[in-house]
Amino acid sequence: MIQESQWREVMASGRTNRGLVQRYFNESAGFRHMGLEVDLSGERGPQMEIARLQDFHRGGTTIQSVNGAVIAYVCDAAMGMAAIFHTDLTKGSGVGRLAIRMSKPVEGTSLKCRSWVERAARNLVYAVCEIMNESDEICVRATGTVYVNR
Repeated sequence: MIQESQWREVMASGRTNRGLVQRYFNESAGFRHMGLEVDLSGERGPQMEIARLQDFHRGGTTIQSVNGAVIAYVCDAAMGMAAIFHTDLTKGSGVGRLAIRMSKPVEGTSLKCRSWVERAARNLVYAVCEIMNESDEICVRATGTVYVNR
């Protein structure tokens, strides 16, 4: 696991080291518990995945679908990852607004998520994410505003 001192070193460097950030989040207690992994190596934006949905992920309206709290967690993380992908992380940031629209329940054995920045202005990043089921059908689309300290 990445030590706090290493994280402070990245924060102090004045630039975002995507590999270290990816490792930091993938090794974090929250991501590990959720089984959530982020990949920051793409060109367009972060990709995230829960490769193996477990019983604690479920509990939505169809019993087998992913619970709304898990959906919200993934969307919040995706918005933050999009901001990290797009901006200098060293100032800190936080998701201030999150609007989630579900078009169908997320069912199956895994889920994927992609996120990207629609636009950015001064200290605001407007991001979008989509969550897909194991058949790559879009089930959830969310928009959010990330506030970046300047």
